[in-house]
Amino acid sequence: MLNLGEVQTCDKNEEVVTARAEKYPNVESVLEMIRTRGEIGLPLSPGQMNKGKYTAPDLHKAGIRLCGTWKKAIEAAGFDYAEMLGKARSRYPTAESVIREIQDRHKNELPLNAPDVSYHRGPHRNIAFYNAAKHQFGSWRVAIESAGLNLAKVRPGAKRRYPDKMTVVTEIQRRKESGLPLNGLALFKGEHKDGVLHKYAQEYFGTWPIAVEAAGLSYEEVRCKPPRRYPDKEAVVAEIRRRKESGLPLNSGALSVGEQEYRDSVLCAYGKEYFGGWFAALEAAGIDLDEVRWRLSRRYPDKDSVIAEIQRRHRAGLSIKYSKISDGGKHADSALLASARELFGLWGKAVDGAGIDYKKLLREYRRYPWKESVVAEIQRRASVGIPNDCASIAHGNNSDAALRHSALEYFGTWAAAIKATGLDYTAILNRIRKYPDGASVVEAIRQRAESGLPLNTASLNYKQHGPGTLVKWGREYFGSWQASIEAAGLDYEKIRIQGRSRKYPDGESVIAEILRRKKSGISLTALTKGEYRDPTLRVSGCKYFGNWQGAMKAAGLDYERVYIRTSGGRKYPDKPSIVFEIQRRVAADLPLYARALLIGENKDAVLYAYGKEYFGNWPAAIEAAGLSTDAVFPKRKRIYPDKESVVRAMQERAEAGLPLQINTLCRGAHRNSVLYKCLMEYFSSWKACIEAAGFSPRELGYKPPRYPDKTSIIAEIRRRKKTDLPLNGLAVAKGVHLDLMLHNYGQKYFGTWQAAIEAAGLSFDEVRSKPIRRYPDKASVITEIQRRKETGLALSGLAIAKGEHRDKMLHSYAQEYFGTWTGALEVAGFSFEEVRSKHPRRYPDPASVVTGIQRRAKAELPLNSTAVSKGKRNDIMLYKYAKEYFGDWERAVTAAGLDFGKIRKAGFKKYPSKQSVTKEIRHRHESGLLIDFAGVFKGDVRDRTLHRYALEYFGSWHDAVVAAGIDPDAIRQVRNAKNEV
Repeated sequence: MLNLGEVQTCDKNEEVVTARAEKYPNVESVLEMIRTRGEIGLPLSPGQMNKGKYTAPDLHKAGIRLCGTWKKAIEAAGFDYAEMLGKARSRYPTAESVIREIQDRHKNELPLNAPDVSYHRGPHRNIAFYNAAKHQFGSWRVAIESAGLNLAKVRPGAKRRYPDKMTVVTEIQRRKESGLPLNGLALFKGEHKDGVLHKYAQEYFGTWPIAVEAAGLSYEEVRCKPPRRYPDKEAVVAEIRRRKESGLPLNSGALSVGEQEYRDSVLCAYGKEYFGGWFAALEAAGIDLDEVRWRLSRRYPDKDSVIAEIQRRHRAGLSIKYSKISDGGKHADSALLASARELFGLWGKAVDGAGIDYKKLLREYRRYPWKESVVAEIQRRASVGIPNDCASIAHGNNSDAALRHSALEYFGTWAAAIKATGLDYTAILNRIRKYPDGASVVEAIRQRAESGLPLNTASLNYKQHGPGTLVKWGREYFGSWQASIEAAGLDYEKIRIQGRSRKYPDGESVIAEILRRKKSGISLTALTKGEYRDPTLRVSGCKYFGNWQGAMKAAGLDYERVYIRTSGGRKYPDKPSIVFEIQRRVAADLPLYARALLIGENKDAVLYAYGKEYFGNWPAAIEAAGLSTDAVFPKRKRIYPDKESVVRAMQERAEAGLPLQINTLCRGAHRNSVLYKCLMEYFSSWKACIEAAGFSPRELGYKPPRYPDKTSIIAEIRRRKKTDLPLNGLAVAKGVHLDLMLHNYGQKYFGTWQAAIEAAGLSFDEVRSKPIRRYPDKASVITEIQRRKETGLALSGLAIAKGEHRDKMLHSYAQEYFGTWTGALEVAGFSFEEVRSKHPRRYPDPASVVTGIQRRAKAELPLNSTAVSKGKRNDIMLYKYAKEYFGDWERAVTAAGLDFGKIRKAGFKKYPSKQSVTKEIRHRHESGLLIDFAGVFKGDVRDRTLHRYALEYFGSWHDAVVAAGIDPDAIRQVRNAKNEV
């Protein structure tokens, strides 16, 4: 219950402000209104307070503001929050209420099909009713049938406005005679729109232009081409001269992004398109470029003006830090920044040019400019009791990102910064730990056991009673959670068993759930996908009954009848039907290559699948239809096969007035990515291609690279060395003082960044950044090994490299300093035999290996060496110990009394010959399993390996069935009869 006294002691200033702006100035007014709504029966749930017929959003906001949460406000008013939510969540709490609503709607002749009830906007929509029906019965169909109705009768049949091609053609001709537009845009957005006509035209004819031409019209005549505002070069020149006479600006910036009254981006775009660039368009209009260059109208046109402004800002006490100049704040000046970067290259150089030391300035701007300031702040935090661990510095109410950043920069790590202050970092960490030692973990475990709270790891890590840190620190102090439980004097096995809660604990629960789903009409095939999936049911069924088919039979259901879908027969039942469809597609000029059949607009994946089944592969089906594969699968020809074609294409673009710059070839309205790709392939650079085409790269806006040769790279490296800028590869490519172009061109000219550094006369070892070693010497490794031994952590090589408390760095440095991990343990005063983890052998002697081989032979598992060591049913330990005891696998198999020659010859093939394939087909037929393509290739009893080897040995599945002495037509008749049942 909410304490009104505590609520009313809010911030007085906030209460005064809200009292003026809100209708509910205090807690009493909110609670009085809540009680009033409750007495007259108005809803009080959060959703209904903001949406619906009886909303009161102001009351809801005031309740949260004054009481903390809406739940506290409801309880303070004397209502049960959980009961109130239960009433609001469902108007149909039971299955009977849903059935009663369905019958009432049927009597009143209201629609009962799912779209009208659920998501179609209309007067009869009731989403709450639809969701309640699905929740109570599993699906809308089952709910309708439970009410004694037939869904097929209450679902209205959809009537097509244009049922066939002829109606579409007739409507197109009628629109043409009536003078109505026929372009695609008018059909969707115009006054005489008809989106349904466009939709069915695409469905019947593939595209709208084909439908228009099928109606005897020319699509070029009916399509809508908007007139160009500036149709040719003369119109652009005339508009430029008009703007010049009117005194309007002509620089590209004013035309593209300037003030609205002077903007004309269309003129700028067409000027670039017709003339190749805006300056060229101005020259064609006879305009002097110096008069319109935007640099002359800059606020800071030259270096002197930039320096003067920087000095003025510095004298006035305004910040000249880069972030303050560019952040868009009150004292930002983007024009100053842009001019400084263009004229000086970098903002720092511009500040230095104004006589101000930019590096010193940055130090002054920092909160912690020196190591001493970082140390002083850490000591101050410790003196006032503020936590100094790394997590508290980075996150939370006491975080200080600037302090952390400066500490990492000056000291390398936060721990090193703490040590520099003279504080004990280990004590700081122990102070914030919830469980600082093993005794606190044991005490917490005993308290949970006395309170009846679960102690299994799943509950502690994921469920509502779980402080996951208890498991973490228990494993750290005792080595494992089991050891922690036993240290507290509890039985670990009982705790582990109590934690288990299977959804289906036995076979009877699986059968009961299968029968419930069958009775409710819920699918028993879609257990892994869909709205009603239940993969746990399938896994449990396979566990208790061997496989899902056995679980279905145990529930008294016909597995074949449940899983066979009524498909109404094959679309292409035999080879002649495939040949006929291929020839029909040729007559209709439809594509026949595989990609078009699987993905394209005229796809027919069923034709492709059955063509491969009957003929072995798709080209064989094409040839059986009397066609040439060369005609069906045409080879692609290169648009630009050589250098001359690329040069010719560039010249044609210039004649057509299209831009030639490299960025316009890659993107924009006039891009040609194929031309750009071939250009780079033949000429290696855009500049070489432009020169080969007879143009000047400089006139087209070509800018030479920032570092054109090796000399410029060496000069820049030496300059960075003089100015104390970092030269290691990471800092140059990603750091604060990055210069990615320098790094890239350095690698391009010298092969590697190291070679570029050495070419500049510097030592690469001096400039590279060496990481701080976690274990810098032998003593640190020995100390860590002894610490792990004292805390009870495992010290075997496997536990160090892969275990829960692994430390790969420790293992690596131990090998580096001592040669082996065993040598490091001996120097630390431990025997390797004491710490190694010994596991019992799975096959302790040769007799157990022989028994294992014979067991695999009885189970008909493959025994060739590849299958045993790498296959799906492998047993690597059996293979390993067989080689250890017998020398090789062949001797082990022979010792088990088996013929190794036959095993090796059989190899990995499940069906090594034609006879094995036909035998398996007959076996499936006698067992009552389907042996048609769908039955073998799909479903739970599929055997795709059988299908693959049948195609390999016989060419098609049809021929394999015939070779097994079975009539394929009889198989199809049996399948169709089962479908009808």
